Amino acid sequence: MRIQPGTCYKINTQKITSLQRFGEYEFIVLVIHANDTSDSVVFEFRTILGPHSREQEIATRKAVETHANGFPIEDFTGRPLNLIQFEKESYFLKWVEAGIAILCDCNL
Repeated sequence: MRIQPGTCYKINTQKITSLQRFGEYEFIVLVIHANDTSDSVVFEFRTILGPHSREQEIATRKAVETHANGFPIEDFTGRPLNLIQFEKESYFLKWVEAGIAILCDCNL
C-alpha cells in the first residue's frame, strides 16, 4: 500500500480545475482507506487552511467525499461533483508526484 490510512495530505487548488472558480487555497484530507489491489482510496475532508468562504468549504467537501466508483458525477450545469483523484489511488499518487498533494501533519 503506497498511501497509508491515517495519514493526511495538504492539497493546493491551483491545478484543480473544478475548484479554481473559488480561488487558490489549500485544504487537508485524511486517508480513511487505501487498497492497491483495487486501486481504491477514500478520503475525509478535514479543513481549509486560512480564511475561506462557506462556498469553498461546501465545494471542497463534495469533491473529496462524493464517490461513484470512479465514474464522474456532474451537476445540472455539467460541472464535476466528484474527482477521480479522491477515488483511485493511482490518480491521487499522480497529484503527489506533481506536488499538488503533499504529505502533512494531521493536526494543522
